[in-house]
Amino acid sequence: TNQNISKQANTPNMVVTQDGIIYLYYTGGNIAGKEQAIAAAVSQNNGESWAYKNVTISGGTIVSPPGDPDVVIKKDGTFRLYFTAQVKGRNKPGIYYADSTDGLAFTYGGEALHKEDFMIMDSSTFFWKDTWYMFTLDGFEAAHIFASSKDGDIFTFLKKEKMGESEAINYFLSNEIIGTDGILRAYGFDLSKNGEIRSATSEDGVEWNDEGITHLSLSKTTQTDDISWNDENYYLKDPAVAQLQDGSFLMVYVTRAKQ
Repeated sequence: TNQNISKQANTPNMVVTQDGIIYLYYTGGNIAGKEQAIAAAVSQNNGESWAYKNVTISGGTIVSPPGDPDVVIKKDGTFRLYFTAQVKGRNKPGIYYADSTDGLAFTYGGEALHKEDFMIMDSSTFFWKDTWYMFTLDGFEAAHIFASSKDGDIFTFLKKEKMGESEAINYFLSNEIIGTDGILRAYGFDLSKNGEIRSATSEDGVEWNDEGITHLSLSKTTQTDDISWNDENYYLKDPAVAQLQDGSFLMVYVTRAKQ
């Protein structure tokens, strides 16, 4: 779309409310004077324009800047934010959660997933067939960590899968979506020179199968001489996809522009 939403953002995640408002969450390099803080861009016109908002998390004993926002709108309309952080008494980061009624001011809830032998980070969480599922990355190596929960609060570790161990998925999963077609789909990326964004589907939230589709690659992005930030020459990563009220899909992704 040739639209630059933010020049300092990473790990985006998108949700759409019942009345069609888009909330795009991301980690910003500097938000209102805070380093590596979470912000939200809000759109009421299907992503044509955005209003930028601060995101706050009150309570808890967080000792590192919260990042990697992962948001789910619950059945009652409240916002559940999962985020990567380290809290007092823990030696490694994990996934924690907070709740909000307006999508901006969150109250800390507790620890969702933590294991001292893994560096768990950057979650993607969804509700599927009466169960909550989460997949994350392991900061120590190129691997996915899968977990599940009955209440969406505390998650139980299911398995760890290194990249290349499964023939089905050999790229990083970063965002899931359940479309109106009822198919559970996760979008992901690789960091090759081709910078491809691909997808996989699942029937159980744990086992994923590559769809064999390249949705976007560096060779397919629009290149223009008059918009310098659109010179996407290094990578494409962290795709966030949402289905809008008109049935169309919006994708937001991260790239690095030429300096």
